[in-house]
Amino acid sequence: MRKIQSQMWEYGMMGNMMGAGRGMRAPGPMQMRPKPVPEAPSQLLISQPFVHYPPPPQPPPVAQLPFSLADFTAAATEVKKRMIGEAIYPHVLKSSNQQVAGKITGMLLEMDNAELLGLLQN
Repeated sequence: MRKIQSQMWEYGMMGNMMGAGRGMRAPGPMQMRPKPVPEAPSQLLISQPFVHYPPPPQPPPVAQLPFSLADFTAAATEVKKRMIGEAIYPHVLKSSNQQVAGKITGMLLEMDNAELLGLLQN
């Protein structure tokens, strides 16, 4: 019982219990006894360093096509190539100059439409 009371006294709990309702105050921080040093190494608390893990990578956003797939599938072959060309040209222009962007877009339009749509979406 004395050991429990001494531990309660060390942690400031005994003063609250003893003086409850009688106008006594709990011992302040200056009146508390210091905590004893652990006797065995097993009693030591080993703090682990905080490891900050980066957030998981987010999947790349899927690009919006400037046209709907329903409109694309309903269009004629020549119109499909024009729709894809109008969507590809601004991306090619970012990576090249205006003089060759049209030529590069034309070369890309020789590819299959499904491959070009995949390029636009990625």
